[in-house]
Amino acid sequence: MSIESGSLNKVERFGLIYVFILMGFGVLMSYIRMDWFNNVYVVEDGFIETLTVIALLLTAFVTGRYVAKLRKKRSWMFTAFLGLLTLFCIFAAGEEISWGQRIFNI
Repeated sequence: MSIESGSLNKVERFGLIYVFILMGFGVLMSYIRMDWFNNVYVVEDGFIETLTVIALLLTAFVTGRYVAKLRKKRSWMFTAFLGLLTLFCIFAAGEEISWGQRIFNI
């Protein structure tokens, strides 16, 4: 939701609709064609995992911008929480791309 108006803008609305369509399609396909669902839709390094990485990185970018923009206007606790959320999203995106196995060979 937009901070100023409290309502969804066009980009937010599009994002929510897109996520619900993908989720509904995934649920439907898990009942209709479980083999396709497991081997194509949710496979490691597949379509959904790539979209998850993109969403996490976008969230990290947005929360990082809010930290920079609001750090003097909001309390230190609010800013610290947004900073931690930014770091968490970066870590989670890295985990989705299996950075431990691929980058660090762990």
